[in-house]
Amino acid sequence: MSVYLSKNFTIDQLIFSETAQRLNIPNYPNQQQIDNLKALCVNLLEPFYAIDKFRISSGYRCPDLNKAIGSSITSHHTKGMAADCVPVKYSTRDFLGIIKNKKLQFTQCILEFGWVHLSYDPKDLRNQFLIANKTKKGIVYLPYKF
Repeated sequence: MSVYLSKNFTIDQLIFSETAQRLNIPNYPNQQQIDNLKALCVNLLEPFYAIDKFRISSGYRCPDLNKAIGSSITSHHTKGMAADCVPVKYSTRDFLGIIKNKKLQFTQCILEFGWVHLSYDPKDLRNQFLIANKTKKGIVYLPYKF
């Protein structure tokens, strides 16, 4: 039986990783990270889930998992403050528009490559919209223009 972090999200949904399973990396958050995941779910994910029953492709990532997938060492995922969401009924661009119109507080909303990265750090609610672009030097994040 899974533990619910909010009405529609369980801890299992937010820690599941095929990469972690394949590489046998234990991906378990500590209590502070669980508290951060709860805040993310309640304050950011739940309001959008009511609009589009998106699926979470990545939530919490322990440092070893984060490194294995090549993510930044400063990623909000390692703190339990981010989730990558794949909209079901809307395009990722439309999903960004919905987020903008909801006028909720968040840290970052990034249009990635088939998903939307949402982060919530209560000490850094900057409502920053970005788009990820692949370049020869790697991924570059630029301001998203509506």
